Amino acid sequence: MENGAKNRYLWKILLLGDGSVGKSSIRSVFIGEEFKEMMRATIGADITKKTMDINGNMITYIIYDLAGQPHFEVVRDLFYLGAQGALLIFDITNKRSLYNIQGGWVKNLYRLAGHVPAVLIGNKIDLEAERTVTKEDVEELLKTILNNHTENLTYIETSAKTGENIEKPFIILGELILKMKNKQKRKIQTQTKHPRKSTIK
Repeated sequence: MENGAKNRYLWKILLLGDGSVGKSSIRSVFIGEEFKEMMRATIGADITKKTMDINGNMITYIIYDLAGQPHFEVVRDLFYLGAQGALLIFDITNKRSLYNIQGGWVKNLYRLAGHVPAVLIGNKIDLEAERTVTKEDVEELLKTILNNHTENLTYIETSAKTGENIEKPFIILGELILKMKNKQKRKIQTQTKHPRKSTIK
């Protein structure tokens, strides 16, 4: 494999969250574009891609940046299908954007894409003085999501403006997806080696 990669993967991932939380800015900075103070609102979905090395595996992300405004909800549903993972993004200066992660974004993700791995992102830490979301708020949300859905979830804070931690959520998400797929592969191999005996006589 080129660059000594173990495997190559092509994965569809979603950027989810309310409008103006910084989804498009995170995507733009991640793919190497400059941060812009004013970003146009996403209509439907913006689709880009980037390849990165994660633990020796060459991962190509097809990134679907979904519009966050409520009136795009019907259009959004079509883009969830076939996703391998998601970044759930809220604004640390807007507590409502955190509550909406639990109130709709996570539910729709798991309903339409299945219990795929996800990373919860608190964006705009460059506005720390304006923070309204506390550590306790995030812990309570994580507890609720983990109890009701899946363990394939973790949390990180970022700033698209300064570039702080922008690559980390994508790396973490890749590691979570790899872990899940390896677990599924081992399960299939075990079932193949030790098939259940038929009880039909």
